[in-house]
Formats: sequence, structure tokens, C-alpha cells
Amino acid sequence: MGAVTPAARYTTLHFGGVPLELGKQADRYSGDWAVSQPRLTEVLRERALALGVSIRQPYELHDFVAGERVRSKVGTGIGSISIVSDYLVGCDGAQSAVARIGGFPFEGRPTTRCLLWADIVGVDIPERRFHRLPGGLAVAARRDAASTRIMVHARQQPLGEPGPPTPGELARAWRAVTGEDIGSAIVLRIGRFQNENRHVTEYRRGPVLLAGDAAHRHLPIGGSSLDQGLHDGICLGWKLAAQIAGWAPAGLLDTYHSERYVAGTTTAAAIDAQENLLLGGPEFDPIRRVIGDLARLPTVAHYLAGARTGSLDAGVVPDLRVTTAGGVTTSCTALLRDGRGLILDLHGDVEVRAAAAGRRTRMHYAVAVDPPKRSAAPAAVVVRPDGHVAWSGEDLDEMRRVIRKNFGDPDGHPAAVGHAFHEFHTEN
Repeated sequence: MGAVTPAARYTTLHFGGVPLELGKQADRYSGDWAVSQPRLTEVLRERALALGVSIRQPYELHDFVAGERVRSKVGTGIGSISIVSDYLVGCDGAQSAVARIGGFPFEGRPTTRCLLWADIVGVDIPERRFHRLPGGLAVAARRDAASTRIMVHARQQPLGEPGPPTPGELARAWRAVTGEDIGSAIVLRIGRFQNENRHVTEYRRGPVLLAGDAAHRHLPIGGSSLDQGLHDGICLGWKLAAQIAGWAPAGLLDTYHSERYVAGTTTAAAIDAQENLLLGGPEFDPIRRVIGDLARLPTVAHYLAGARTGSLDAGVVPDLRVTTAGGVTTSCTALLRDGRGLILDLHGDVEVRAAAAGRRTRMHYAVAVDPPKRSAAPAAVVVRPDGHVAWSGEDLDEMRRVIRKNFGDPDGHPAAVGHAFHEFHTEN
């Protein structure tokens, strides 16, 4: 999170407009961070460039054929080229060309509602946070000294065509819900969120994979689309890297689909529930009251917070202070930045350290600086490169099995040596 600060951090979230108070956070990175998408994109771009990634813009995918390798026809703006690669990952948004050309099937439902939004200046309107009115929903929040972001859903307004609404359409919807006239406002940006709620039934088809909005489409309530896309990326990234490097255990890349499909299904259900709580009529008011009462219970609040992004049992490791085998004091997050996993020894047990031997190529070993009481914590934790807990417990034989399943054979084993040659080239 240091790369995207300063950013506002919230411990009060919402589920369909119902407040969720999460209380004290596990570490300095927990909670909800208000990071704009442009800033996040900038940080990710800088990181990719620092790692030597070639970013080519503006390129447009015209077609591809997937066999042993993927041959893609790409428009460059001044012509077209053919790119040959071992894998193709579609991160190209809700209108994904990769999903369309690859014939990825989707499940879910089509659009039945829409939410108009705009950044406006030149009018003075009161701030509103999830203001449910007889005619619909209105939201207004200051973005800076001059502009205001508004969102409106008018229940009796026609659905409208896909794409941005006109300023007139926005003004009519706002008046229908609030009774206020914003016809004189200067519109800086404007758009339409549709409530299509669908996601792919296959996140992987051979060498072609989908991530982000290319794989799931729904209302971006509570930043869920951005969160879900980030989880897709970090889940796929280390597994695909292992596959390309040639050391991935059998079936590792397939777990991208099995993990993210479950998360997508959970998120889709949570979005449907939140949409009805926000945009539904007065018939949903009793449900809002019941959920509001239940959400005062910490366990319920944390459950609903996790359901928003499908991370009900994600088990992300806290950012604990640790000491490495070399005596360096650092943190779990810092150790994971080089793409390796982590064997976290919570109590400095000799047996755990011995079990971690021979794993330094793909995993760090570290001991917690401030260990919890033995009665309240396992002996060790195995952490994947994406920060998710793969295992925690006392049975070290089981720990070894989990490590082999996620990280392959120990250092020095013939099967542990990366051997794959992967081709990426362009043809004019």
C-alpha cells in the first residue's frame, strides 16, 4: 500500500448501503483503501516497467488461434502484426475481444437496471450518501473544491441504450428522483453502469485465460469490480510465472479457474443482494433493517465485507514483523515482493526450520518477531506468493505435502529445475 499512499483508509464499509463497522484491523494494510483507479493503474504500470515488461499501446486484438502456442493478429494503428506466445491472458475489460474470439461461455443474467453517474460543476447540491427516495437512489459527493460526483437510479425511467447517457437524460433522472434541477451543470465526465451480472464458466481454456472485467461483469458496488480484478491478477500471476519457468506442479495453473470461479460466484450473489438493497423499492426496507441489525455483530460484518469480493475464506496473511534465516528483521509483505512464497515459523521451532530446508529457491523462511501464544496459534504457516495462506497447523508432514503441491519438489531435485523454453515473438 505504500506505493499508493496517501490514500484514505476506512474501517467502516457498507453492504448495499448498510454500514459495516470492522473495528480494529489486523495490520497496517487491512481495511478499505480509497485508491483511485487512475492512481492504481499508474502504480501497476510503473511496477511492470521496472520489471522489464514491454507495454505496447495502442494495440488492438483482431483475432487469435490457439494450439500448442497462441498466434494473435494485432493491429498497431499503422498496420498489423502477428504475435506468437505460449499464453494469452485477456485483461481487456467488459467488451473483451479475447473472451469473444475465444468463445468463453458466460452465465448469469442480462441488464435490467442502470445507474447513471457524472462529475459535474456549476451547481450547488447537498451531499447524499446512498439516499433512497420514493423515486429511486441518489448519491452526491464532493470530489474536490469544484466538482461533485453524482449517481442516480430512477425506477420509472427507461433503461436507455448502452453507453454514456446524454446530459439531458442525466438531468431528467436526477429531477425525477430528487426534485432538483441540475440542467445548468457543466458535465466533466459521464457514464452509465448497467446491472448485467454474468461471469465466465471457464477462466481458462487451454493457453488462453481471462482476468478482471473480461471474466466478470456487474455493477461496481463498493469497488468490487476493481477488487475482484486485482485478486484475479495476483492469483494468476504467480501460477502462470511458475508454469512459464517450468517448475509448476501438475495442475497448479488449473487452480486459477477453480479458485476464481468460486470467488466470482460468491461476488455475483453478493452484488445481486446489494443491488436490491440499494436500488430496490420499499419492499426491501424490512430486509435492510434486519441486515442492519445483524451487521452490528462483528462476525456478520466481517462475513459481509468478505462476500463483497468473494474472499470469504481467502486467509490473507497479516503483515507481521519477522526475522529471516539471515537475521534480517522485515515484514511478511516485504518478503513476498520478490515472487517467492513464505514458510512462517510462529515460534522458532527447530522442526519447522528443518522442514523448510531445501526450499530457499522458491520460498523464504522467517520467524515471527512477536509470536502469539502457543495455545492460540499454529506452529507454522505456509504463504503463497500472492499473500494467501495455503496451510497452517502443527502437522509438519502435512505442511510438506502442501508445499510440494504449491511449489513442487525441493531444491536440487531434478524435477525442481526450471526447464521450459517459452517463445514470444512478432511477425510482420
